[in-house]
Amino acid sequence: MSQDRPRSAARKHAGTSKEARLVALGLRVRLRGLGPSCMGTSCGAGGGTEPHCWCRGSAAVELVILAPMLMAFVLFIATLGRLAAAKSEVVSAARVAAQSAVIWPTPAEAVWAAEASASYQLVRHHLTCSAGRVSVNTSDFRPGGVVRVSVVCTMSMAELSFPGMPGSKTVVASVAAPIETYRSIG
Repeated sequence: MSQDRPRSAARKHAGTSKEARLVALGLRVRLRGLGPSCMGTSCGAGGGTEPHCWCRGSAAVELVILAPMLMAFVLFIATLGRLAAAKSEVVSAARVAAQSAVIWPTPAEAVWAAEASASYQLVRHHLTCSAGRVSVNTSDFRPGGVVRVSVVCTMSMAELSFPGMPGSKTVVASVAAPIETYRSIG
């Protein structure tokens, strides 16, 4: 007996939409867990009394809710990309500075060459450091020794900032370069 009711209700609503047939059978179809779906029937068709009429304009509401979240996600990804690129550029500047320091004959010239090379590399890569610092350690400046260069760059994140992100980020890179064993040091 309980099986006759759904079959007869389905036959009765054979010309209506799938949504209306499911509602007539006592089944509630949910769209994204928000309520009855708006599958193909309009609210004006039955005088506006269908149970799914409340979902008119739901796409606009979803857009209003999701658009700021999507924009925040895109800004977050752009910020992460900028930080990764900045880290790579600072490491590159430290590496070039260390390599240029080891070819000079005296520690004073090595420090000058490392600072000049690091500054040039940062400018060449268009990385503006508001508080940049290059430190060169030549305490082991001898044949077979090592020159250590550290580059610290505090970059502004003002262009990409949004609530919860810092206004600036400090990127640090340290690189050591060996001095050739068979060379004369001035």
